[in-house]
Amino acid sequence: MLRCRRSVATITPSCVLMLQSVPYMTKNMSIIPVLPNQQKPQKPLYIERVAPHNYLKVKQLAQDWESLAGKKIRVHSDESDTYARLVASAVVAKFIALECYSISSNHDSSKEIYVCQDETDQVQGIAVVSKKSSALHVHYVMTHPSNIRCDANKLEGALVKGAGRSFCAFLEREAPKLGVESVVLSPLASSTDFYRKFGFTQEADGKLVKSLKAKL
Repeated sequence: MLRCRRSVATITPSCVLMLQSVPYMTKNMSIIPVLPNQQKPQKPLYIERVAPHNYLKVKQLAQDWESLAGKKIRVHSDESDTYARLVASAVVAKFIALECYSISSNHDSSKEIYVCQDETDQVQGIAVVSKKSSALHVHYVMTHPSNIRCDANKLEGALVKGAGRSFCAFLEREAPKLGVESVVLSPLASSTDFYRKFGFTQEADGKLVKSLKAKL
């Protein structure tokens, strides 16, 4: 099982201000994910920075997710919406695995890997980020293939919801402490509307940007 640091973490070594692992849900937050057909709220999800010596473990995890998405694709290849979502998941997982290997092999300190974990320390989401100038760039972000809202997962039990929202909430809360003025990401077309709900606007080059100036 992947074990990540639960201590204070930085976006880049040169940053003076630090990021603290925080739960997505707090007592004063009104939006709480609820499992299907249950009254009991889902437990909080946590965003954590992965220690560099665990990057290859995340690589293996991403490869496992790519394989899982591939298996689901073969079973549900006749369902267009499901097929598109799972293909996107497999592609992102592949790129995350390649990034993990590249970062680890080249000792690239400009990029860092974060995971979204549930209360049992199971990883439910992965993100690759870097700080460039006054912007925080989210290179890749994905949720576990079994958490994708599609027909392929309807019969596999309750989804773990909130990985994407957790990453957005974490960035909005903690990134300004680093003096970052904006968050930039390049999402797949299918997830653009999701990020717009969190205040991201689409630029001419297709990237989504959220200004944090008002929060500094």
